[in-house]
Amino acid sequence: MSFSDFCNMKSRNRPRNFNKGFNHNYELQKTLGRLTIPNFDGTREGSARIWVQKLDTYFQLNPMTETDAIKLATLHLDGEAHEWWYHGLVTLGHNTIHSYGEFTQKLIERFDRKDPEVHFRELAQLKQTGSAEAFISEFQRIAVMVTDVSESRLTMLFTEALTEPLRGWVKAYKPHSVGCH
Repeated sequence: MSFSDFCNMKSRNRPRNFNKGFNHNYELQKTLGRLTIPNFDGTREGSARIWVQKLDTYFQLNPMTETDAIKLATLHLDGEAHEWWYHGLVTLGHNTIHSYGEFTQKLIERFDRKDPEVHFRELAQLKQTGSAEAFISEFQRIAVMVTDVSESRLTMLFTEALTEPLRGWVKAYKPHSVGCH
């Protein structure tokens, strides 16, 4: 899907009478004007994938050219992420990136995959200690950053990390996936 197609999803998903009436459009414009893009600094606390998802939503609501989207996104890079981007303009060829998809892919590869084994180890060591909902949320948060693992292995890791009796109940259903990828 191209970036313009992605941004155009906004218009295809509007109600049929979306532009009927000045007040509705005016209120929407007021709301869009208040939306902000969060900053991303490249630290472990901030997932690049989550930041990109927020960018995607922003650009769906505020369509623009890919070049402008990249420029706007880079204005919201701080710290290590800022250094990576602007150092890379000269040394890594970032000045040749003209596609929003390529920009976000490079950002995710750099900051969510610093060491792919770290995320896998974190997932493999995760154990349910509280509610099932909290465990599922944490498992899914980490699992989206582990890309080189089969669905059956993810299912096994998920099931084994559950506490009893929940582990036994889940194993009885013999799930084939956990729905993280």
